[in-house]
Parts: sequence; structure tokens; C-alpha cells
Amino acid sequence: MVTDRYHEQRDADGRACKEAALIYLARGWSVIPLCPPDHVGVGREHGKQCKSGSHGKSPLVSWLEFQKRRATPAEVERWWTTWPSANVGVIMGHISELIGLDIDGEAGLAKARELAAGPLPPGGRFLTPSGGLRVLLSINDATTLILRSSFQSAGVKQELRFLAEGTQTVVPPSRHQAGGY
Repeated sequence: MVTDRYHEQRDADGRACKEAALIYLARGWSVIPLCPPDHVGVGREHGKQCKSGSHGKSPLVSWLEFQKRRATPAEVERWWTTWPSANVGVIMGHISELIGLDIDGEAGLAKARELAAGPLPPGGRFLTPSGGLRVLLSINDATTLILRSSFQSAGVKQELRFLAEGTQTVVPPSRHQAGGY
């Protein structure tokens, strides 16, 4: 049975995500609303398209536009009025001047340290619900990221993935289906 406390927590989580989205936007990051982990209130169309493993991670807007321009604060406010319990995502690449490292397990951390030739560079870090580590690193207009094919394994859980142009990531204080974030 869903309790009033559940609804209160859900509303508080959504408000926290909206406030974080506005802070991230003020930093110059391109933000988008993501469906909430319980998938309540997302609308029929999104509900049909979003796979169950992607609840809490899938964009609620067509995000191609926001790879080229940042939303306005008014758009962010409108999104969270439409989807008050939405999670928040940040678009990677030059629009946000960010790339991300998605590191899973000790093997992923070892690969990342090997590529960095030592300790990982400083950046925003947070743990993912699966126990991985996400590291956000600043880039500038002159940055070019070349990926080696050895890090791309179709259908295999990757220990280390680069998040750059054309990708987005879920950021705190977003919630996960399994709880927390």
C-alpha cells in the first residue's frame, strides 16, 4: 500500500532534483529531466517506449536539441511542473564542457588509472547505485576524445566507459529503482 509518507518523500526527491538541475544549469551544464524510478506520471507515450531497466535514467524530453543548446531556467521549472518527481540528467560533451568516466569494479578502476598513468585526475565524483564510480571531468572547446575500440564490447558489461558527445548521465540527487543514489 502506498502511504502519504511515500508521496511526501517522492515530492521532496523531485524538488531536490529540480533544485540540483538549476544549480547544474548555473554551472553551465546542459540538463534534462529523466523519468522517475517508479515511472509514475511519465505519460503513456514515454511509458510505452521506456524499458523497465531504464526507469530513472531515460529522458522525458527529446534531448538532441539540448546537445546543442542549454535549457533556460524557465524550461527547467516547466519540466518539473510537468513531471514533479523527475530525476535529473546532464548531457556530456562540449555543451556542458564535461566528459565522464563510468567505472565498474576494481578492474575498471585499474584500467582508468592505467590510462591516466597514475591517479585519476580531479573531478566531480559520485558512486552509482550499482557500486560503480562516475567521474566528471572538465574539458574545453579544444578537447578531442579518441576512443580505442578495445574498450567497446557489444553486449558485455564494460568495466570502463567514456561518456562524451551524444551521451547523458544520471546525476545526484536522482533516485534509482533499487533505492538511493
